[in-house]
Amino acid sequence: MSNTPAHLQSFPGSDLDTYLKESSVPAVVSDNSYSALYIQAFPGTGKTTFYNKWQHAFDISDSDSSKFPKDAFPGNYIEHLRSLENTRKLVFCSSHKSVRDAMRQANLDDVDVLVRTVLVVPHIDCKAEYLERYKQRGSPEAFIKLLDAQWENWLNEIKAEGHPFVELPAGTYIEDILRFDFSSGGLFYIDDTYLPVVF
Repeated sequence: MSNTPAHLQSFPGSDLDTYLKESSVPAVVSDNSYSALYIQAFPGTGKTTFYNKWQHAFDISDSDSSKFPKDAFPGNYIEHLRSLENTRKLVFCSSHKSVRDAMRQANLDDVDVLVRTVLVVPHIDCKAEYLERYKQRGSPEAFIKLLDAQWENWLNEIKAEGHPFVELPAGTYIEDILRFDFSSGGLFYIDDTYLPVVF
């Protein structure tokens, strides 16, 4: 079991809904002291689902890299992410290798700076589950075939880089591992049950 203090709220659940309704917290939890948590998440881990569910309550950005022109990528995407450092509590972003490399180069994952970055990936044994997730959400057949072919290669590549990452067990989504600290002015955290690991 997690040793997460009582003031860290879990997602999803009625506790958060009740807190927002009964407390003085505004409709959008926001203040002047941002410490954004950047989550670079593998496809199908629940970025968009979390965003759609909680955007009314928190300053969240779901930054879809596919919407950025490829002729200037990933520089244009990284510039966009940097612009969110002091305007969002939580930023979901791409886990593509070019983006991972560029973010490290831009020091977005440096623990000594304001921005905190967490890489979230599925367990390598969850391939069938994720392929089904892609089908259920209506992903193009070409996308599903690409993930089917590259699943092991891409996940092993991430592990081989030697940087910390969170590995989601079967049946788990991003909303299952996030916590929010209301007492500190509002910071997102990863539940200590899922602390980043390095292989």
